[in-house]
Amino acid sequence: MHKLMVLYPEPQDRTAFTAYYESVHLPLCAALPGVQRISYALGISEPGDGPYFGIFEAEFASEAALLAALASPQGRAVETDVPNYATGGAQVLRFPVAEVGLGEHGGPVRSRSTPGPHGATETHRSARGRVPAPTGGSSQPHATRTAESAGGRGTSSRSPVQR
Repeated sequence: MHKLMVLYPEPQDRTAFTAYYESVHLPLCAALPGVQRISYALGISEPGDGPYFGIFEAEFASEAALLAALASPQGRAVETDVPNYATGGAQVLRFPVAEVGLGEHGGPVRSRSTPGPHGATETHRSARGRVPAPTGGSSQPHATRTAESAGGRGTSSRSPVQR
């Protein structure tokens, strides 16, 4: 699995950012091909209390699927839209992810994705630490919104502001 994460610094106007993001930008993102799941949170810190106002995450089956979505006409439309609301800029990160779940006896079960033959992704699972721990953690911001549709499509976002 590959993830796209967008971190949004404090905008000039939180209310305007939120209204535009939820009513215009996210619907544009919904047209991205290959996205499997999205989540986002806005207002994750009070003004002046933290570096970010919002966070967006989108999951794709592979790096190739993520790159294809970003290069598509829909991906270019999403990118072009970012300056319309992200007055504080945006930081975009792309990376492979590992999942951590619970085994049948309550112990951790980690899985990690690695490139397999012909660019396919293989997932390796092991109970109680036999697979190296995932690099980089993830934390759940409060007030996270998640969207998954029956067709396995969600939304994503990309910004030309910072890379």
